[in-house]
Amino acid sequence: MNKRKHFTPPHGAKVTHIDIKITNAATFHAVVADADFIVVDFSRKEVESGLTGDAIDRLMMLSDSKDHVLKFKSAISFSFNGYEHDKREVYEIPECVQFMRKVTESWPFWMHFVETRHETFLILVLLLCKHQVVERSKGMVGASPDIKSLGVVLHQLFDGLNEMYESYELPNEMNIEITDAVLKTLNLPGVAGT
Repeated sequence: MNKRKHFTPPHGAKVTHIDIKITNAATFHAVVADADFIVVDFSRKEVESGLTGDAIDRLMMLSDSKDHVLKFKSAISFSFNGYEHDKREVYEIPECVQFMRKVTESWPFWMHFVETRHETFLILVLLLCKHQVVERSKGMVGASPDIKSLGVVLHQLFDGLNEMYESYELPNEMNIEITDAVLKTLNLPGVAGT
């Protein structure tokens, strides 16, 4: 199913049309064949029911193909469909937190795939870690992960990254590039000293 998303850009902004393709595990390969970026959408229905099977199946299709692993490095985001009117951030919604943690137990490869230039990786970390809301003003929310919890989550995600890189014999330089991008996003010192 294709949808064309229309929005009114800010004054002076370049207008771009984006074709959004929605798929499930059954049609995944056909839909992503010509994609350069993927948004994995988790529906409110699957989140609240705790049914992670289709979500994990879609994600496994990415990590089960070396071509997809190479093509979608840092080229995935995710969304929680059906929570648009909830004033809480997704990492403040217990069902979203539990869902993402359950998905990550079966598919710990986020670090390779999730884009780090924007806030996607930070939101992922807050979904997976214990955290504390540190600021709430004028509709803006800030949160800080618990350091011990962050260590556990990063260990899990690095293990997934390393497992996948070993499995596909991917270059160590690519692993270092991903690691540095993640650490930069988290404002931590990088492997290459950046």
